[in-house]
Amino acid sequence: MSGDGKPLIDVFWLMEHDADFHDGVLDELCRGYLDDGLPIRDDMLRMVLQRFRELRAHLRAEAQGKSGTHKTERTMAVMIALKGLSVVEAAEIVAPQAKVTPESARTMFYRWLAEKKSGEK
Repeated sequence: MSGDGKPLIDVFWLMEHDADFHDGVLDELCRGYLDDGLPIRDDMLRMVLQRFRELRAHLRAEAQGKSGTHKTERTMAVMIALKGLSVVEAAEIVAPQAKVTPESARTMFYRWLAEKKSGEK
C-alpha cells in the first residue's frame, strides 16, 4: 500500500502480463549492467536467463519451419479452450514437453496472445 492507502502496482505481475513492458525492463536491466556497471539481483538475473531461453527456443522453432512456431502457445490455447484449464495449469502440463519452465511457458503464451491481438488491428 502507498502512503495514501491506495494499492501499489505489482511490477512483477505487470511484467508477466505485458510482454513489451517485460522486455523493456529486462533491456534496461542489461543496459544498466553493461553500460553503467550496476549489479543485477539474483531474481532479476533469473528473469534475464529465462527470457534468453525463451528467445532461443522461439528462434529454433522458427528455423524448423512454420509448423513448429508457437507450438507451446497453441497447445496451451487448446487446453484452455477445450479443457477449461487456467493458464497456470496449461503451462504446468506443456512446459516439460517444451523443455521450458512453467513461468516461461506462461510468458510465451501471454506474449503470443499480445502478438495475435496486435496483428488483428
